Amino acid sequence: MKRQGCSTLCGLLVLMQIFAYCRAEGKYTVIAPGTIHSNDKYTAAVAAHNIEEPCQIKVGITGPSFNETKTVEVKGSELKEVDFMVPILAEGNYNLTAEGIDCLQNFKNSTKLQFAKIETHVRLQTDKGLYKPGDVINYRVLFLDKDLKPTVAAENTVIYFEDGKRNRIKEIKNFEVMSGVHTGQFKISEFPVMGNWRLAVASKGHYEQSVHFDVQKYVLPKYVVKAEATNSVSVKDGDMQVVVRAK
Repeated sequence: MKRQGCSTLCGLLVLMQIFAYCRAEGKYTVIAPGTIHSNDKYTAAVAAHNIEEPCQIKVGITGPSFNETKTVEVKGSELKEVDFMVPILAEGNYNLTAEGIDCLQNFKNSTKLQFAKIETHVRLQTDKGLYKPGDVINYRVLFLDKDLKPTVAAENTVIYFEDGKRNRIKEIKNFEVMSGVHTGQFKISEFPVMGNWRLAVASKGHYEQSVHFDVQKYVLPKYVVKAEATNSVSVKDGDMQVVVRAK
């Protein structure tokens, strides 16, 4: 956007917010994304144009759950980046502010940021959908970042099993994640609660995902397969006859 009295037009980039203070002697700009993401890095670029004397510019983010300000010094045609490590944010109104300190004529500007929450993608898998009492469940949990690349589990993430009556019977904390994957085993007792069980992973403020499977007493059906073929077969015969009987 352009301030009154500025002889130079400051360009507006898509999804970017720009502050500028212009005088005949020079110009300052602060360029940053128009959207702030929860639990992600936010970078603002502070630039000076045709300024000989050093100028200190304060860049800050204000909002209901995150407030931080950093000061950088620029001069000449210098460009510096200011990084903010944004934690998990509560939804609300957030603003980006820029303020000049001892910059010929001090300036202050502010603009509203859009809020977006980026969540870790979590997927759970079990090796079967039906188990018997005493079986071992082989499972794995996949953690992917916003770009669907392997990442680590969020802090205080818990993996747990619930039986058919939603009793939490197993809880795993401080588990190891290798290349975005955690694998494990859980042995079902000989006398469990039957029904639809649940394997879940949760981290407060980040994600909660689950997968369901059944635990039932069952007997695998018996079957017989018989194959009858000619006792002696020669490669010259070309074909051979085989009879398969299944019961």
